Amino acid sequence: NMIRRKLIPVILVSILVVSSSCKKENNDADQWLLENNSWEPSLAEDNTRQWAYGEYILFRSLLECDLDEQLTFKNGRFFVNLNTACDIDKNVFAKYNNAKYSYDPDKKLLIIGDANDGLSFTVFEVSEKWLVIGRPIASVPALGGGIPYNYLGYLFKRK
Repeated sequence: NMIRRKLIPVILVSILVVSSSCKKENNDADQWLLENNSWEPSLAEDNTRQWAYGEYILFRSLLECDLDEQLTFKNGRFFVNLNTACDIDKNVFAKYNNAKYSYDPDKKLLIIGDANDGLSFTVFEVSEKWLVIGRPIASVPALGGGIPYNYLGYLFKRK
């Protein structure tokens, strides 16, 4: 009985240490996945989890040439490789090629460019397969007045 009383606090402390280190490792993993992969746009219907993020996300519509884009985050810089057949002026990422970026996995915040003139995104998922980011928009009712979308989403598949 005495041994049990001494072991319970040790076990509880061990559980706390392991669970807090898992959270840190997960954030490190998110950062590693973001930086050590290239990402290409994907169609919203390719991601069956699009309703799993707890927000109403209206994924941007893509032209076929948009699917040739490639985003890369490396050594604190953001790179975008665009298909020149598309209208690059309409691409939200075009002017930020080779810009600095920062990612805070705790806040799920990705900023491309500087804080004043950059793009700010909420990161909904960084995984082995997906990068899902979004920018807040004024609530826009869906066609037919259904869902009040509050994020414009960008879906990328790991290349």
